[in-house]
Amino acid sequence: MNTDLWPQIARILEQEVLPLHYSLFFDGLRAACDPDGLVLFCPNDFVLEQVRANHEERIRELACQVSGGPIGVRVELATANAMSPVVLPPSPAPLPASRDAAGAAQFRLPDGVVEGPENLFAWQALRQAVAFPGRYSPLYVHGRTGVGKSLYLQTLAASFERRGRKVLLMRGFEFMNQYFAAVQSRSYEAFYQRFRGLDLLCIDDVQVFEGKDKTQETFTNIFNVLFDSGAQIAFSADRAPGEIPGMMEALVSRLTWGLIVELAPPSETTRRRLIETWGQNASPLPAAVVERLALHPFSSVRAFEGVLIRLWAQVDIFGRPVGLREVQEELERLGDDPSPLALSEIERRICEHYRLAPQDLTGRDRSLRVARPRQMAMYLAKKWSGSSYPVIGEYFGRKSHSSVISACRRIEKLRRSDRQLSLDLEEIEKDLK
Repeated sequence: MNTDLWPQIARILEQEVLPLHYSLFFDGLRAACDPDGLVLFCPNDFVLEQVRANHEERIRELACQVSGGPIGVRVELATANAMSPVVLPPSPAPLPASRDAAGAAQFRLPDGVVEGPENLFAWQALRQAVAFPGRYSPLYVHGRTGVGKSLYLQTLAASFERRGRKVLLMRGFEFMNQYFAAVQSRSYEAFYQRFRGLDLLCIDDVQVFEGKDKTQETFTNIFNVLFDSGAQIAFSADRAPGEIPGMMEALVSRLTWGLIVELAPPSETTRRRLIETWGQNASPLPAAVVERLALHPFSSVRAFEGVLIRLWAQVDIFGRPVGLREVQEELERLGDDPSPLALSEIERRICEHYRLAPQDLTGRDRSLRVARPRQMAMYLAKKWSGSSYPVIGEYFGRKSHSSVISACRRIEKLRRSDRQLSLDLEEIEKDLK
């Protein structure tokens, strides 16, 4: 079987590439039966792109070498249908002597965490820090507020603690406070004692050292001792080392010695998976709401989680399903709506101009007095808010996307023939701008 080739190829590749690259790009590959050659399925688009660009040619060479003759190789994205044939994972390859197999086994992804394509490298790097203590030291993770940096360090610390290793996880301001207290009380020995013999030191929010020269000098000395002992050191910060002003060159140099990774806000793929994961024990959300939340570029996981929690709470408290109006209100309250113009602002301006109540626009009244302003609101929403037809329809009374398209076409046509409507639109748009 062609799948028998993959375990042999994988063993060779493991000796040729860095452990981090092997874990990131080859551990998740699966070989499937194919009479025409070897087919390797990648778990996601990121791995597919990297394997095709950087490793496919070498895999072809090894396939011919191992099989003893020409053989086709295809690298594809895994799907449910693609993986339905007999799938044989690679046989366990011999681990390098330096690899800490027990450490790798102790790694556990925190509950509720989803490894999306935007952060796959960062989480794989953490696995390597657990499996190869000290090899990627220091491990420096950075990203904006709310993307999970503290959880990242906590996961690393928990993995070491499960093996009985000596671990110290502290915030940057805690280090500073303890150092200042030691200076005032002249209890330097007690202060340094906390860092002796550590297997892992994690400092969260290291950017607080900015401009604190004495603190940085003291920490640099501690860093040197731990680094020389082979301990794993990890940091988190809101910026990359070189972007933090007021950091001494000596400390910046040490922060960049190891591996620097970034945690990014959740991508659309990750947001969909998070809704599915977090919603297993919560009230189901309407498909339109899920779609709106998945398409919205949240600035952080924390902001995304907060909106979901409040929407689920509304369902539980009021006993009725939430819609896009509630989603829009939550996004506006959060201040996390990057749309050029909020739907609620368009609604407010239309209602003021025509002296209508918001419920008129979302109600069932089909009289021209209400229907025409409703069509104008949909037209302006499509032009200025950047929202999709389904989102606009849901917001303005759960109308279908075809109704929104029809309304937009109708107003566009009337704008060229109805002078009063054209003047009304110009006045409203002037205020919206």
